[in-house]
Amino acid sequence: MIDTNVPATHYLQSFRQYVLSPVTTALEVVEREEAEVEAEAEAFDAFADAVEDIPTAGPQAWQPVSFHTPRQECKQLERVCDAYRETVMSVPHYDEVYGESLVENVMLELGEEMAEGLRTKQGGFTAPYKQALVRTARDTASERRRFFDTLADEADSLSDAKQSLSDLVVELDGMSVPQWYESTFTETLDGVVATRQAHLDRQESLPGENRTSLCSLLYDDEPWTFPVLTAATRVRDIIGTSDG
Repeated sequence: MIDTNVPATHYLQSFRQYVLSPVTTALEVVEREEAEVEAEAEAFDAFADAVEDIPTAGPQAWQPVSFHTPRQECKQLERVCDAYRETVMSVPHYDEVYGESLVENVMLELGEEMAEGLRTKQGGFTAPYKQALVRTARDTASERRRFFDTLADEADSLSDAKQSLSDLVVELDGMSVPQWYESTFTETLDGVVATRQAHLDRQESLPGENRTSLCSLLYDDEPWTFPVLTAATRVRDIIGTSDG
């Protein structure tokens, strides 16, 4: 809430900060998520690169079959596990955001079949398994990059809304709207909300059983789900009370 026991200029400044704070916070959340998603995309690509460099199970052309042993197969799969630890599980936020074991994370990110091969070490590091592992890792990296684009669109929408709201409230000299400015004020505020709603309507639900919305995912830890609508409501509530 804003502090009313301060000089008028400070009160106005407090009002503006209070109104814009949901959008400011949302931008910080999106920026942090963008950094994490970008790091994860790069990590999955790095993992795929590392897996491509690991030879598959089975003797080389110059090597008799008897030279290839289960121990060699196990070592190859251990190299796969090491590569996953050194890439995907080494992103700075891994423990805080995920905190899962290697097999658990592989199952969630790359699928149960890929995880089972690493968990049991059975079946060996065959060419089909290697190809599937590389492909799913690349696909996961691509999914992260598509999500990054979604986050970038969200950031643009928030930035535009914040600028419009800031321009709107900075024109106020007090907690009431001058009569000559009422129509412009109302139309502008309604326009900010409508533009934001159009952006939300274009967003697709995120994949998963619950088909959660992007806002529900990003702002789950905040006291609001829709930052721009919350900011606009604060403007109306405070100005409306003052005009009351």
